[in-house]
Amino acid sequence: MKPIKISDAQKTLLLNDFKKFLDKLRSNEDKIKYDIKIDNILEQQIEKPTVFFTKLAKDKMVYLVDKCDKEVAWHGLVTYDKAENTYVIEDIIVYPQTATATTVTTDDAEIANWFNSLDDDTFFKIRLQGHSHVNMSSSPSSTDTTYYNDLLQNLGDDDYYIFMILNKKNSLFINIYDYAQNVIFETKDITIQYEEKLDPYKEWYEQSMTMVKEVRPKSKKEEENYFDYTSWWRERYGHF
Repeated sequence: MKPIKISDAQKTLLLNDFKKFLDKLRSNEDKIKYDIKIDNILEQQIEKPTVFFTKLAKDKMVYLVDKCDKEVAWHGLVTYDKAENTYVIEDIIVYPQTATATTVTTDDAEIANWFNSLDDDTFFKIRLQGHSHVNMSSSPSSTDTTYYNDLLQNLGDDDYYIFMILNKKNSLFINIYDYAQNVIFETKDITIQYEEKLDPYKEWYEQSMTMVKEVRPKSKKEEENYFDYTSWWRERYGHF
Protein backbone atom coordinates (compact mmCIF):
# COMPACT_ATOMS: atom_id res chain seq x y z
CA MET A 1 0.00 0.00 0.00
CA LYS A 2 1.09 3.58 -0.57
CA PRO A 3 -0.18 7.09 0.15
CA ILE A 4 -2.20 9.05 -2.42
CA LYS A 5 -1.23 12.52 -1.22
CA ILE A 6 1.95 13.50 0.58
CA SER A 7 1.03 15.02 3.93
CA ASP A 8 3.12 17.64 5.74
CA ALA A 9 4.45 14.98 8.11
CA GLN A 10 5.41 12.77 5.18
CA LYS A 11 7.09 15.70 3.43
CA THR A 12 9.29 16.12 6.50
CA LEU A 13 10.21 12.44 6.42
CA LEU A 14 11.05 12.65 2.72
CA LEU A 15 13.15 15.79 3.12
CA ASN A 16 15.05 14.30 6.05
CA ASP A 17 15.69 11.12 4.08
CA PHE A 18 16.86 13.13 1.05
CA LYS A 19 19.20 15.19 3.25
CA LYS A 20 20.75 11.98 4.60
CA PHE A 21 21.17 10.81 1.02
CA LEU A 22 22.91 14.05 0.05
CA ASP A 23 25.18 13.91 3.12
CA LYS A 24 26.49 10.52 1.97
CA LEU A 25 26.56 11.29 -1.75
CA ARG A 26 29.85 10.99 -3.61
CA SER A 27 29.53 11.30 -7.35
CA ASN A 28 31.19 12.57 -10.52
CA GLU A 29 27.85 12.70 -12.41
CA ASP A 30 26.01 15.89 -13.35
CA LYS A 31 22.69 14.38 -12.28
CA ILE A 32 21.34 13.11 -8.97
CA LYS A 33 19.29 9.95 -8.84
CA TYR A 34 17.27 9.47 -5.67
CA ASP A 35 14.68 6.79 -5.01
CA ILE A 36 12.51 5.92 -2.03
CA LYS A 37 9.70 3.41 -1.73
CA ILE A 38 6.63 5.52 -1.12
CA ASP A 39 5.00 2.89 1.12
CA ASN A 40 7.83 3.42 3.61
CA ILE A 41 6.35 6.78 4.62
CA LEU A 42 2.85 5.72 5.61
CA GLU A 43 2.10 7.48 8.87
CA GLN A 44 0.16 4.70 10.57
CA GLN A 45 -0.65 1.04 10.42
CA ILE A 46 -3.74 0.69 8.25
CA GLU A 47 -6.02 -2.35 8.36
CA LYS A 48 -6.17 -4.24 5.10
CA PRO A 49 -9.67 -4.38 3.56
CA THR A 50 -11.80 -7.19 2.10
CA VAL A 51 -13.46 -7.11 -1.31
CA PHE A 52 -16.53 -9.36 -1.37
CA PHE A 53 -18.08 -10.39 -4.70
CA THR A 54 -21.70 -11.47 -4.69
CA LYS A 55 -22.31 -14.54 -6.82
CA LEU A 56 -24.20 -12.39 -9.32
CA ALA A 57 -21.33 -9.93 -9.77
CA LYS A 58 -18.63 -12.59 -9.95
CA ASP A 59 -20.53 -14.83 -12.39
CA LYS A 60 -21.34 -11.92 -14.70
CA MET A 61 -17.76 -10.67 -14.69
CA VAL A 62 -16.19 -14.06 -15.40
CA TYR A 63 -18.77 -14.91 -18.07
CA LEU A 64 -18.29 -11.54 -19.79
CA VAL A 65 -14.50 -11.89 -19.96
CA ASP A 66 -14.65 -15.55 -20.97
CA LYS A 67 -17.10 -15.05 -23.85
CA CYS A 68 -15.87 -11.74 -25.28
CA ASP A 69 -12.86 -11.96 -27.62
CA LYS A 70 -12.22 -8.19 -27.34
CA GLU A 71 -11.37 -5.96 -24.42
CA VAL A 72 -14.56 -5.09 -22.61
CA ALA A 73 -15.15 -2.72 -19.71
CA TRP A 74 -17.74 -2.48 -16.96
CA HIS A 75 -18.70 -0.51 -13.89
CA GLY A 76 -19.43 -2.10 -10.54
CA LEU A 77 -22.12 -1.28 -7.99
CA VAL A 78 -20.40 -1.19 -4.61
CA THR A 79 -21.34 -0.60 -0.99
CA TYR A 80 -18.80 -0.18 1.79
CA ASP A 81 -19.37 -1.77 5.18
CA LYS A 82 -17.16 0.37 7.40
CA ALA A 83 -17.68 -1.78 10.51
CA GLU A 84 -16.44 -4.88 8.64
CA ASN A 85 -13.97 -2.93 6.46
CA THR A 86 -15.49 -4.72 3.47
CA TYR A 87 -16.31 -3.49 -0.03
CA VAL A 88 -19.30 -5.46 -1.33
CA ILE A 89 -19.49 -5.65 -5.13
CA GLU A 90 -23.20 -6.24 -5.68
CA ASP A 91 -23.43 -6.23 -9.48
CA ILE A 92 -21.65 -5.11 -12.65
CA ILE A 93 -23.03 -3.21 -15.65
CA VAL A 94 -21.49 -2.70 -19.09
CA TYR A 95 -21.48 0.88 -20.35
CA PRO A 96 -21.36 2.27 -23.94
CA GLN A 97 -17.90 1.76 -25.44
CA THR A 98 -15.90 1.04 -28.57
CA ALA A 99 -13.75 -2.08 -28.22
CA THR A 100 -10.85 -3.65 -30.08
CA ALA A 101 -8.67 -6.61 -29.19
CA THR A 102 -6.49 -4.39 -26.99
CA THR A 103 -8.38 -1.16 -26.24
CA VAL A 104 -11.62 0.25 -24.90
CA THR A 105 -12.66 3.84 -25.60
CA THR A 106 -15.77 5.87 -24.80
CA ASP A 107 -17.50 8.84 -26.39
CA ASP A 108 -17.93 11.69 -23.89
CA ALA A 109 -21.45 12.62 -25.00
CA GLU A 110 -22.62 9.02 -25.19
CA ILE A 111 -21.29 8.07 -21.76
CA ALA A 112 -22.77 11.26 -20.24
CA ASN A 113 -26.19 10.36 -21.61
CA TRP A 114 -25.81 6.84 -20.24
CA PHE A 115 -24.95 8.10 -16.75
CA ASN A 116 -27.94 10.46 -16.88
CA SER A 117 -30.22 7.53 -17.71
CA LEU A 118 -29.37 5.72 -14.47
CA ASP A 119 -31.52 5.97 -11.35
CA ASP A 120 -29.92 7.67 -8.34
CA ASP A 121 -29.41 4.46 -6.35
CA THR A 122 -27.46 2.87 -9.20
CA PHE A 123 -25.50 6.02 -10.06
CA PHE A 124 -24.24 6.62 -6.53
CA LYS A 125 -23.15 2.98 -6.15
CA ILE A 126 -20.84 3.14 -9.17
CA ARG A 127 -17.49 2.94 -7.39
CA LEU A 128 -15.67 0.47 -9.61
CA GLN A 129 -14.23 0.37 -13.11
CA GLY A 130 -13.05 -2.91 -14.51
CA HIS A 131 -11.98 -4.19 -17.89
CA SER A 132 -10.55 -7.30 -19.49
CA HIS A 133 -7.11 -7.94 -20.87
CA VAL A 134 -8.30 -10.98 -22.83
CA ASN A 135 -5.22 -13.26 -23.05
CA MET A 136 -2.67 -10.72 -21.87
CA SER A 137 -1.35 -10.08 -18.38
CA SER A 138 -3.79 -8.47 -15.97
CA SER A 139 -1.23 -5.81 -15.01
CA PRO A 140 -2.34 -2.25 -15.89
CA SER A 141 -0.85 -0.61 -18.97
CA SER A 142 0.36 2.99 -19.10
CA THR A 143 -2.98 3.86 -20.73
CA ASP A 144 -4.78 2.26 -17.78
CA THR A 145 -2.82 4.16 -15.15
CA THR A 146 -3.35 7.46 -17.01
CA TYR A 147 -7.10 6.76 -17.11
CA TYR A 148 -7.10 5.96 -13.39
CA ASN A 149 -5.35 9.22 -12.56
CA ASP A 150 -7.74 11.24 -14.72
CA LEU A 151 -10.80 9.70 -13.07
CA LEU A 152 -9.42 10.18 -9.57
CA GLN A 153 -9.11 13.93 -10.01
CA ASN A 154 -12.89 14.17 -9.60
CA LEU A 155 -13.07 12.32 -6.28
CA GLY A 156 -13.72 14.03 -2.96
CA ASP A 157 -11.53 13.75 0.12
CA ASP A 158 -13.75 11.04 1.65
CA ASP A 159 -14.38 9.05 -1.53
CA TYR A 160 -13.06 5.70 -2.68
CA TYR A 161 -12.80 3.96 -6.04
CA ILE A 162 -11.89 0.45 -7.12
CA PHE A 163 -10.05 -0.49 -10.31
CA MET A 164 -9.71 -4.03 -11.58
CA ILE A 165 -8.47 -5.97 -14.59
CA LEU A 166 -9.36 -9.59 -15.33
CA ASN A 167 -8.08 -11.87 -18.09
CA LYS A 168 -9.34 -15.18 -19.45
CA LYS A 169 -7.06 -17.07 -17.03
CA ASN A 170 -9.00 -15.41 -14.17
CA SER A 171 -5.89 -13.51 -13.09
CA LEU A 172 -7.19 -10.47 -11.20
CA PHE A 173 -5.56 -7.08 -10.67
CA ILE A 174 -7.34 -4.89 -8.13
CA ASN A 175 -6.52 -1.57 -6.50
CA ILE A 176 -8.60 0.46 -4.04
CA TYR A 177 -8.01 4.20 -3.87
CA ASP A 178 -9.19 5.20 -0.39
CA TYR A 179 -9.05 8.98 -0.10
CA ALA A 180 -10.43 9.02 3.45
CA GLN A 181 -7.39 7.07 4.68
CA ASN A 182 -5.05 8.57 2.04
CA VAL A 183 -3.91 5.16 0.84
CA ILE A 184 -3.86 2.98 -2.25
CA PHE A 185 -4.49 -0.67 -1.42
CA GLU A 186 -2.77 -2.89 -3.96
CA THR A 187 -3.74 -6.44 -4.91
CA LYS A 188 -1.42 -7.94 -2.30
CA ASP A 189 -3.04 -5.82 0.42
CA ILE A 190 -6.61 -6.95 -0.25
CA THR A 191 -8.50 -10.04 0.94
CA ILE A 192 -10.85 -11.26 -1.80
CA GLN A 193 -13.94 -13.32 -0.98
CA TYR A 194 -16.60 -14.83 -3.23
CA GLU A 195 -20.12 -15.63 -2.15
CA GLU A 196 -20.05 -19.25 -3.27
CA LYS A 197 -16.98 -19.91 -1.12
CA LEU A 198 -19.13 -19.24 1.91
CA ASP A 199 -22.05 -21.48 2.87
CA PRO A 200 -25.01 -20.41 0.70
CA TYR A 201 -27.36 -22.83 2.49
CA LYS A 202 -26.54 -21.84 6.07
CA GLU A 203 -29.68 -19.74 6.62
CA TRP A 204 -31.89 -22.29 4.85
CA TYR A 205 -30.43 -25.09 6.98
CA GLU A 206 -31.02 -23.25 10.24
CA GLN A 207 -34.63 -22.51 9.29
CA SER A 208 -35.22 -26.10 8.17
CA MET A 209 -33.87 -27.56 11.40
CA THR A 210 -36.63 -25.79 13.33
CA MET A 211 -38.92 -28.38 11.73
CA VAL A 212 -36.85 -31.32 12.99
CA LYS A 213 -37.37 -32.66 16.50
CA GLU A 214 -34.45 -34.34 18.18
CA VAL A 215 -34.91 -37.87 19.49
CA ARG A 216 -33.19 -38.20 22.85
CA PRO A 217 -33.10 -40.85 25.57
CA LYS A 218 -35.67 -40.40 28.34
CA SER A 219 -34.48 -39.63 31.82
CA LYS A 220 -35.24 -42.07 34.66
CA LYS A 221 -37.88 -39.71 36.02
CA GLU A 222 -39.56 -39.46 32.62
CA GLU A 223 -39.58 -43.26 32.34
CA GLU A 224 -41.19 -43.64 35.81
CA ASN A 225 -43.93 -41.19 34.82
CA TYR A 226 -44.44 -42.68 31.39
CA PHE A 227 -47.91 -44.18 30.83
CA ASP A 228 -47.83 -47.16 28.46
CA TYR A 229 -51.25 -46.80 26.85
CA THR A 230 -50.83 -49.87 24.59
CA SER A 231 -50.01 -52.24 27.49
CA TRP A 232 -52.87 -50.84 29.57
CA TRP A 233 -55.33 -51.45 26.71
CA ARG A 234 -54.17 -55.02 26.18
CA GLU A 235 -54.37 -55.85 29.88
CA ARG A 236 -57.88 -54.49 30.08
CA TYR A 237 -59.42 -55.65 26.80
CA GLY A 238 -57.11 -58.45 25.68
CA HIS A 239 -56.34 -56.97 22.28
CA PHE A 240 -55.35 -53.66 20.63
